[in-house]
Amino acid sequence: GGIAGPNGGTYQSILGPPEIAEWTHVVATFENGVDSKVYRHDRTHHLVDTRVTNNDGGDPTFTIGGLANYGNHHVDAYISEVRIYSKRLSDGEVRARYDQTCERYNACS
Repeated sequence: GGIAGPNGGTYQSILGPPEIAEWTHVVATFENGVDSKVYRHDRTHHLVDTRVTNNDGGDPTFTIGGLANYGNHHVDAYISEVRIYSKRLSDGEVRARYDQTCERYNACS
């Protein structure tokens, strides 16, 4: 259904799929029991999907580019950069990361 993040279950994303052959900046924030956000930034989209997450104790492992327990959830793409932070990024911090990175991929809007 598109770009989605960890809310403790599957759902229909409002962010849609990324454009083919275009760079897309995706950030997922997570905090149990509060609004967790998934951001999609590219040349034409600056979208945010917000969900209240409830992942109980969570899983100490995670995947990037797919879900091991759902066979049809995978990404056929090059993932050029992955960052993991020990804090939940604010809207402004996410936008700043996009602004600092988009020029490298000729994708600024």
